[in-house]
Amino acid sequence: MNLQTLSPEIYSAEAAVEFLRSQGRRIHETKQNWWYNAYGQNRIYYAFPPHRLITPTDEEIAGVFAAAPSAIAVRYLSPMDGSGRTSFNWVRHAPYDLEIFSSSERNKFRKGLKSCEIRRITFAELNELGKQANDDTLDRLGIESGTLNYGSKMEENPTYECWGAFVENQLAAFLIAQRIEDWFHVQMQRSANEYLKFQSNKALIFSATRDFLSRPGITTVCYGWEPLYAMDSLEKFKLSVGYEKEPVRQRTVFAPRYRWLLNSFTCRVIARAADKFAGNHRWQTFAGVCRFSLPD
Repeated sequence: MNLQTLSPEIYSAEAAVEFLRSQGRRIHETKQNWWYNAYGQNRIYYAFPPHRLITPTDEEIAGVFAAAPSAIAVRYLSPMDGSGRTSFNWVRHAPYDLEIFSSSERNKFRKGLKSCEIRRITFAELNELGKQANDDTLDRLGIESGTLNYGSKMEENPTYECWGAFVENQLAAFLIAQRIEDWFHVQMQRSANEYLKFQSNKALIFSATRDFLSRPGITTVCYGWEPLYAMDSLEKFKLSVGYEKEPVRQRTVFAPRYRWLLNSFTCRVIARAADKFAGNHRWQTFAGVCRFSLPD
């Protein structure tokens, strides 16, 4: 498929929303954007598309909770003069090549590029070959592993791309990215423990990012919002591959029925509990949701 000949409408936010609907995601439209149940869960609804900085009104947010009665909270990014807590978005703009890095980092990239074959792969290949990389990554993050099951609809949708890094014909790492408007969003990156020594992660994200930013019309590659809880190793990695923290505000708003319970006092109690159970993913996530509900 020649990506250069595709109509820009294919990459529109409206087209992305329709695809999410076709995948069974619950979508609610408001004046400025859409809201959806990311990751297939129904407890937190995220603003969509994820790169838009919005300032939703109380009426808009109330409309989301009315349309999604099972939701606990909504989560979104605002401009720096908007509401929410000071935060950041991981982004990269052009130029992006080896020359922007220090000599020690360039050597790591070169090692990875020499050791790995980097190429686009199909989602069928990912389903067949990606289990080890997926399981190892989630285990390193302390998250329960799931099943890789990417269907033909993602394969047929040109806005989604899957890239793989191969070492000795084995899938050492993979990533999934989606183009929406003039942004590429890296939605997932996974890597197998056995091949980390080959710098497979660095070689993969470098190759994909450089390719994305070389395409006409692409202004930004996003590597995700500031997470709900800090992961020092992940932050260090993103900085090492040239991504930067673009200042934004991030906010979560709790559904009305939870606001009497989840206030500044109880959120501080939850934060202390998360500190006590530092290895518990659910506690850390809950504490992060609470943190972004409070002002700076």
